[in-house]
Amino acid sequence: MLRADAGEFQKSLVKREKELARVRVKYDLDPDLKGMVERIARQEDTSASQMAQLLLGWAVGMYAKEDAKLLASIQYSKVPAKTNRFGWNMRIPRRWGELFARFLREDGSIGDY
Repeated sequence: MLRADAGEFQKSLVKREKELARVRVKYDLDPDLKGMVERIARQEDTSASQMAQLLLGWAVGMYAKEDAKLLASIQYSKVPAKTNRFGWNMRIPRRWGELFARFLREDGSIGDY
């Protein structure tokens, strides 16, 4: 009986370590963008959180590689901030919903673009 309790204790420690290693963040997202991440996640049969992490990580990697299209998009999106907290605000496209709708199939899956 003591071994079973020790095994359960060990499992709970491993679970706790995994929970502590994960960092939760909050970012404001355009509802269309959030919906697109959720659709991609459903199509790939994974969670929206994991898909968002993958896509964000991919974009950070492209930024680190100085991807020309990404850097141009960032420069295009910059507008001077009206606060001293930041130098720039990022202009978020208002028509993301229209853009994403071009890539959605009738069944809700994502098509080629």
